[in-house]
Amino acid sequence: MTLRAIHQRINMRAKGMILVAWVWIMIGIGALSTPHVVSVPSTWHLLIPPVISMLIWTGTGLLAVILAFTSRLSSVGLGILTIAPFIRFSSYLTSWIVELAPGAPSGDPRGWFSAQFYLAMMLWVYYIALSSAESSDNTILIEDENDDEVVS
Repeated sequence: MTLRAIHQRINMRAKGMILVAWVWIMIGIGALSTPHVVSVPSTWHLLIPPVISMLIWTGTGLLAVILAFTSRLSSVGLGILTIAPFIRFSSYLTSWIVELAPGAPSGDPRGWFSAQFYLAMMLWVYYIALSSAESSDNTILIEDENDDEVVS
């Protein structure tokens, strides 16, 4: 099966899931090459060993790729894609809240900023969940090879 044939057989949701999964897999691989430093103890995701972090990111990414090709389970795949960024989102947010609390151990004063990055990743997955290959009137737009017009 050629790439063109695969491209024509999967919908926009599956394509979006595969793109997100690729990013997740790259983050997972990057977790192994990044030095493991725990500078702020309240940023608890830093306590996770790099190998486990890599398995979380790449595992959820690979599972989402597999589920992207099934119409019934693609929603499960989208839910799985939110696990890894949620871990980091909640860790950074917790660390920032700890920083605000008087007398508490040190937190991360930039935790709110880092948390927003992972929130954006989760919103990206949510946006893909809302998308579909069909338009609002349930017609799929296909570009004909011979003509420059779009047919329904």
